[in-house]
Amino acid sequence: MCGATSAWSCRASSTATSRATGCSSWWRPATTRTSATAASNRSPSPARPAAPAPSTCRWSAAPADRAGGPRPVRTPRAGRAGARPDTPGGRAGPSRCGGLPYRCPVSDDPHLARGPRVGIRPFAAADSAEFTAHARASASLHHPWLFPPRTEREFAAYEGRLREDPAKRGFLVCTAEDGGIAGFVTVNNIVGGAFQCGALGYGAFAHAAGRGLMTEGLGLVVRYAFGPLGLHRLEINVQPENAPSLALARRAGFRKEGYSPEFLFVDGAWRDHERWALTAEMLRAREAAGPGADGRA
Repeated sequence: MCGATSAWSCRASSTATSRATGCSSWWRPATTRTSATAASNRSPSPARPAAPAPSTCRWSAAPADRAGGPRPVRTPRAGRAGARPDTPGGRAGPSRCGGLPYRCPVSDDPHLARGPRVGIRPFAAADSAEFTAHARASASLHHPWLFPPRTEREFAAYEGRLREDPAKRGFLVCTAEDGGIAGFVTVNNIVGGAFQCGALGYGAFAHAAGRGLMTEGLGLVVRYAFGPLGLHRLEINVQPENAPSLALARRAGFRKEGYSPEFLFVDGAWRDHERWALTAEMLRAREAAGPGADGRA
């Protein structure tokens, strides 16, 4: 199964706490516990409020209503190359969204989110050999839709762009059984301000295609984009003949919004694309209806 060709081309929170921590309404801070002894020994004078800790943010399956204007997309934190302030480092907490259970990993887990069979994590330089080997073995599956890096030099350049460009994010979909790379999802052309949108690209490797792993992985990325990344809308641009990618977009809840002739330059020519999109409100409504409400279990 191959993904959208854009993979390699191209809110203010509802509570004061979430504004202070930088957490969106879908990424809530864990409650800080205070012992009864400490509470009984407090001074009668008003205590200074404790500063909330962003690192304790965790997934929540019951998002609060958003208020105010859109929240700006975060950019890498200064002082550490490639640092991402939205990377979870707090406690694990079970959650369930639209029939897809997953949890925010503990701080020493490199994955940003986990499902029953896969987890998602950022690209890393150390992934070069495994990724490029899978890309070479999947060349016939990906052609003519995708052209992921097949050499270590190409991978190094691409991984660097994903890490350094605040308008791009890259995620590896890794199996829970052995941590092997099953596929990838990228969020490209991230725009903040009043738009809060990104364009998705994705692809499965041949050894993992047809097993439903990318359906689960894409679901994790979508929820991560609408949670810690603070996006409101995600788009997928797919060539009409790319049936596996269109099927995955449908399974993820995206709706077809239009058709764009000669939209992207792919494989030596300007190709027509269908435009699909999903908003945070659409995902909420779909999850509120429960699994199977759209005819799929």
